[in-house]
Order: sequence, then structure tokens, then C-alpha cells
Amino acid sequence: MHDPGDNGISQRNTDGDSEGDACDTDDDNDGLADSLELTIGTDRLIIDSDGDGLGDYDEVNFDGDSGMYTPNQDTDPLNDDTDGDGFLDGMEVLSQHDPLSNSDSPTWGDINNDSVVNTVDVLLASRAVLDLYSLDTGQAVRANVAPLANGKPQYPPVDGINVGDLLVIARKALGFINY
Repeated sequence: MHDPGDNGISQRNTDGDSEGDACDTDDDNDGLADSLELTIGTDRLIIDSDGDGLGDYDEVNFDGDSGMYTPNQDTDPLNDDTDGDGFLDGMEVLSQHDPLSNSDSPTWGDINNDSVVNTVDVLLASRAVLDLYSLDTGQAVRANVAPLANGKPQYPPVDGINVGDLLVIARKALGFINY
């Protein structure tokens, strides 16, 4: 039983703030009230309930209203791929694509975001690897394709863009690999 006079000092404190969980209205400190997390089914002790790289708060606040989850306007915090296009919601947001639209999906290796991996992407990757060109966040996410796991790029990216990424992009542009 909670002792109101203890101010949470002796309670478990999941998020490491100054309040024990019994007194804390946001146990994981993700910005969503525990009451809302219980209502929508997310884990009040985990910042990213579906593990897609996009925190529960960011998913519920996708439409700009963090006080209410609205399907089809917010990404689904219980589904790592809201639009079902094969790309995790977090990857789509980072690569500057819409995680609510399965017709707006990133193409791995498509640095310039023209929906095809070609010589332009190989040149951009070459310049980035040689530190002659700085990729923005979306470009860097789309460029970080190596190493392949089960024939597909991994997400989240495991490192910065490097020669391995350049080689995968070149092989994709030449038609030697398909993912």
C-alpha cells in the first residue's frame, strides 16, 4: 500500500526521476501519461512499446495532439509498421517518408530519394565515404544499407555510411543484388 507521506522515496522508480512509480503519472518518462498508455495498450514502463525506433509519445503525437491517440492520423504505437509497407515507422520518419502511407516508402540505397538506386546514388555514396559530401539525416538513413541481413538492409542502422554501404549501393545500381 502506498504511504502518501513517503513522496515516492522508497518506491520503485522506473524512469529515474524524483518520483516513485506509484506517485509518478509517467513511469517511463516518454511524455505520455500512464493513464493514456493504459487506455491505448502501450507499456507504461517502456518508451517504445512496439520497438520500431519511434517512441510512444512520437507515435501518439504524430498528428500534433499528444493527449489522444487517433488511428489513421497517428502512427500505431503497437504496430512497428503502421502502413504495412515493410518499413518500420521509425525508419520511415528518419528517411523523410510518411509512415501512414504505404505508397510513400523509402528505397534502401536511394540517397537522392528519386525512388530508384542508380549511378547518382553511387556517386553520392562515394563522396560521402570520402568526406566530400555531408548527407542529411534522411539521406544517411537511406544510404546505410550494409551489412545485409537475410538479403536485406538492417534497421536501425548499425553504423555510419562506409565503404560497405557504397559497395552494396553500387551492386544494387548495377542490378547484381535486389532487396
